[in-house]
Amino acid sequence: MRAQKPHFSPTRFHEDPNFGNGVTPWAKHAAARRDLIIRAFDLAYRAGDLTFAAYKGEQLVANYLIVGDALAEVQAEAENGLEFAKNARFGLVVDICQAQLGLVRTLRGLTPKFGCFNEGEFDELEEERHLAGNPVLSTAEFFYWTRKLQARFFAGDFMSAVDAALKAHQLNWTSTGQLETADFRFYAALAHAAYWDSAPSDEKQSHFDALTAHSRQLEVWAEHCPANFENRAALVHAEVARIEGRALEAEYLYEEAIASARTNGFVHNEGVANELAANFHRARGLATIADAYLRNARACYEQWGAQGKVNQLDSRYPHLHKPSASSVRAGTIVAPVAQLDAETVIKASQSLSSEMNLPRLIEKLMRLVVENAGAERGLLILVYSDGPRIEADATTARGTVDVAVRQVRATASELPQSILQYVLRTRESLVFDDVSAGASYSDDQYVREKRPKSVLCMPILTSTKAIGALYVENNLASNSFTSGCVAVLSFLASQAAISLENARLYSELRWSEALLSEAQHLSSTGSFLWRVATDEIIWSAETRRIFQFDSVTPLTLELVGSRFHPEDVPVLAEMVALGRGPGSDLDHEFRLQMPDGSLKHLHLVAHASRAKEEQLEYIGAIQDITARRLSEEALGKARADLAHVARVTSLGALAASIAHEVNQPLAAVVTNANACLRFLNHATPDLDEARDAIRCIVRDGHRGSEVIERIRALVKKEQPSRTRVDINETVENMVRLAPFGLHGADLQMELAEQLPCVLADRVQLQQVLLNLMMNAIDAMKSISDRPRILRVRTKRHDGNTVLVSVQDSGIGIEPEAMEQLFETFYTTKPDGMGMGLSISHSIIESHGGRLWANCNDGPGATFYFTLPAEAGAVI
Repeated sequence: MRAQKPHFSPTRFHEDPNFGNGVTPWAKHAAARRDLIIRAFDLAYRAGDLTFAAYKGEQLVANYLIVGDALAEVQAEAENGLEFAKNARFGLVVDICQAQLGLVRTLRGLTPKFGCFNEGEFDELEEERHLAGNPVLSTAEFFYWTRKLQARFFAGDFMSAVDAALKAHQLNWTSTGQLETADFRFYAALAHAAYWDSAPSDEKQSHFDALTAHSRQLEVWAEHCPANFENRAALVHAEVARIEGRALEAEYLYEEAIASARTNGFVHNEGVANELAANFHRARGLATIADAYLRNARACYEQWGAQGKVNQLDSRYPHLHKPSASSVRAGTIVAPVAQLDAETVIKASQSLSSEMNLPRLIEKLMRLVVENAGAERGLLILVYSDGPRIEADATTARGTVDVAVRQVRATASELPQSILQYVLRTRESLVFDDVSAGASYSDDQYVREKRPKSVLCMPILTSTKAIGALYVENNLASNSFTSGCVAVLSFLASQAAISLENARLYSELRWSEALLSEAQHLSSTGSFLWRVATDEIIWSAETRRIFQFDSVTPLTLELVGSRFHPEDVPVLAEMVALGRGPGSDLDHEFRLQMPDGSLKHLHLVAHASRAKEEQLEYIGAIQDITARRLSEEALGKARADLAHVARVTSLGALAASIAHEVNQPLAAVVTNANACLRFLNHATPDLDEARDAIRCIVRDGHRGSEVIERIRALVKKEQPSRTRVDINETVENMVRLAPFGLHGADLQMELAEQLPCVLADRVQLQQVLLNLMMNAIDAMKSISDRPRILRVRTKRHDGNTVLVSVQDSGIGIEPEAMEQLFETFYTTKPDGMGMGLSISHSIIESHGGRLWANCNDGPGATFYFTLPAEAGAVI
């Protein structure tokens, strides 16, 4: 079907200020001008390769209607129009019509060389010199290069086509409101895409950039009038997808272009789309599919009347217009695809190419096979690594076709094994008028038992192998499968190869997407894309779930920012600033405040890259780390609790010593108080002695209070608080608790002078020192043959750090135990918990220091830890 031709009013064109670009010769003959315009537009629309565009200001408001017509009729009209223009001496119109006529004649195969306008008195070089030498003819020159671009493209001379496109591009300004503009954009895009394959590597990008620029303009026109431009835009987009390696998307776009061109009556564009789709599949090694597309292209060109293009295809692919050479037995007839009913072909192609769901595709395919073959039963067999399997079984009952989609082995009880194996092995079709009456397959188990009459088995082929077969049978009559039936099944087998591959790829894509979605859900990790220039944001389903946005809510930076915790809004601002600035990779943690008041902790990472046209975009992932944060907080609390328990447990071992130390100042207080009473009870009170005794009481009271305060500080459970700590003072305070728990050890201190302060939690450092000193004392309890020496040192260390060491002369550490000393619950003591050194290790590391141990050169071991000095301190 064709679109209705538009009716053009002479007044309408006369009033269009853009039409003709105000060329002076036309203005002299208003009446003749109107007649020529009507004839030219009618000719152009019937040629089927021009468009009309009207502009209102800067906004395109085109009303596009294009009609494809037979080129023979167009040629006749063009020749009449050319003669009329010559007689009227309208030179500009003559040049325009000559280029149009040259294109029509070469497409029809009437020029000596296909794709070249040279014929008789017309010479391309002469015409080009003539047009270039007269600025008044700029519009005609643009028309000429556009027609030459088309002619060279159809001829396959892509280098010359690109050269013509570049020359036309320089003159495009002359014809922004003319019909040729759309043809220029369309064929220039296709020429650059075709030449891209053979272009030098350093030129490929420029051709791709030109292709995408033309593609954008066609896309704009397609939005305003899809009936005329949807097929062109889809075909150019298919070429872009092909070059970028998006094979599956390219397949869909080729089919979309073909379907749109067919629906809207553009037989010539349908032919071009089929030819490019054939080239695409042949490059991928799918020769059978490519041939199917080429046959469709040839039929379109033949319908259009482009015999020159048909001759070119027949020369390149002689097998396209000849019957299939399949080896056929027992009266097989194979008809060429050209004998197919056009409506049947279109219906079948559209039905199969539009289905991506594999089970539904198989069901559609088998209905078409059985209905068009007039068969009682049909099978679809696909080949797997373990052998052929039946994918579907279609049977006819009471005028309806029932299809059972299943997957079972193709056994001898289902179909003739000998016929199937022959077809798969030789990749040739077999048709039998009455297989049970012949001798060739009479020994086949299925033939003996079922005694079928008419049988047809046809391979489903890719370029390299048979991926399956179609099997149909009719047990009611012989000679059921005619040449037309075989032609239908041949076409369906070719279409099945395309559609099954598409459905398989689509199924794999959906499966991959499902796996990715499930993996994202399980790991609470979503993905996103942010195009910086347009602020376009694309999120995966998991990212939307994390932010609690539904699938239809448009995403903006403002909407995303509304979920950020108020204190973390600056983090978003920083990320956006980095993204808009140098394009640095992003790695940030932040919180969300959800509508129900709950908090989420998220970790975002994103990589910056440059897309086409150097547009910056970020591809990244967002992980919900709330559970991890809560676990870390719980673990920190548990560690604090264990540290407190360890402190109290360690102090329990010192309980007797603490009691002794507290009792000593209390006893001194009692003694001094009694002495004071005696001095006061003298006949003459000795006030000086009494005052001395009271001073001693005050001193011993402070001494006892200090002991109690040190114990309270260790036992009390407080949140860590880091302050300036004098490490020597901390050591001295802990040493004061030690003398009564030394068990006869000699305590020695070597404290360096003028050590800088450290930023630390005083109580935690006391716990570390207490633990190391108690371990040292325990290691010396059993020593009786040498002095028990506990030595505590402080000194300056490499870099901006302070070193503390606790050395004993005890039993030492076994080499095999050295690597496990700081592991939780590891202990060498019979009654140890295995917590002290582990907690001490975590405390020192949390302060930015290091804790380790070494065996002494002599007896015993030494534990060391370092702490960074306070910022600004000088060592």
